Amino acid sequence: MQNDLDLFYQDIKNGDQSDLEHVFVKNNNIYFHATYLENLDSILQDGFKPSPKFQCCYFGKSFHICRSYFNSVQHIIFAVDLSDYLNNENEFSEANNFEIRVSKDVRPESIIGYIKF
Repeated sequence: MQNDLDLFYQDIKNGDQSDLEHVFVKNNNIYFHATYLENLDSILQDGFKPSPKFQCCYFGKSFHICRSYFNSVQHIIFAVDLSDYLNNENEFSEANNFEIRVSKDVRPESIIGYIKF
């Protein structure tokens, strides 16, 4: 799946397609999460944990919006398949049209791939 993410990034980076219209994200269960590069190893090992401050972890449909949060620092964007979490309304809620909040741990097996910036 990392190859699919790499192809997706090449297409949207070159302006060939919108990040929201690309076939990679047409699967409604694929979301993105941006974070500091220093969090890479712990996320790959332990997955995503809800932030104590917010009691959840945020994921977005738009690659560009996720990336905009970290424009000036080294960061990483994960592509995550949230299929196992989106079928249970107790585990997630919509934050807005492009983001959701997941209140449970998201296992590392849900990670499709990542891109470093």
